[in-house]
Amino acid sequence: MSDTQEPRDRRFIAAAALIGLILVAGLAVVALRLVGGGDDAPEAGGATTANPTASPSKSAGSSSACGLPDGSQDIPTGAPDTKWYFFRKVAVPEAPDLGPGNEGTETAAASCFAHNPSGALFAAATLAGDIFPRDERTKAVLRERAVPGVDLDALLQEDLGTPGPVSQIVGFRFEDYTQDRTTITLAAQLTEGPNAGALGATPMTLVWRDGDWYLQLQASSESIVLNSLDGFAKWSGVS
Repeated sequence: MSDTQEPRDRRFIAAAALIGLILVAGLAVVALRLVGGGDDAPEAGGATTANPTASPSKSAGSSSACGLPDGSQDIPTGAPDTKWYFFRKVAVPEAPDLGPGNEGTETAAASCFAHNPSGALFAAATLAGDIFPRDERTKAVLRERAVPGVDLDALLQEDLGTPGPVSQIVGFRFEDYTQDRTTITLAAQLTEGPNAGALGATPMTLVWRDGDWYLQLQASSESIVLNSLDGFAKWSGVS
């Protein structure tokens, strides 16, 4: 079997991809969890159910709104040191110097990440997890964590549909990075249902503004089906 990545149907814009990393494996629509549903949380592989720690006070060498250090500007090529916790049944990452500095709640999105590539990665993964399940809270999260614009306005008017089966992040790949903007492709694996094990990925573009990483919805981005994790750094909070 070829490891070629197949383009997803172009009808789906990145906003839809974000709201549910939609894979087409065997042409079954699966949510990258990142909008998922299900009654039982997947078993953790080193993940914990603890909430993120409180944010530190602002310090020198920090452009983060909650004082996280800017730290290294090197793009990670392997899995960063990560503590995983479950939020609404999906494993989400945290690290003391990367974020989130402000934990997510039932009424507020997790926020405040370090101004560096690893901080952007944690922001992307946390946001992907924070929109689960697709409900009115999803829209509230996007109002808080997405850059205002016509794409966001259009998405907020959409019916988000019903949650799909749970998927979990299993890898990442940086497409580009500057201190003001980055695009990171997150890979995820379906963990339940008849298509369990299917892989897919979606690019997420983030911009730095007001001391934090925010999602920039893209109208031309598309999800892809993966046959393997070749080209991705493996990174997961579940086994």
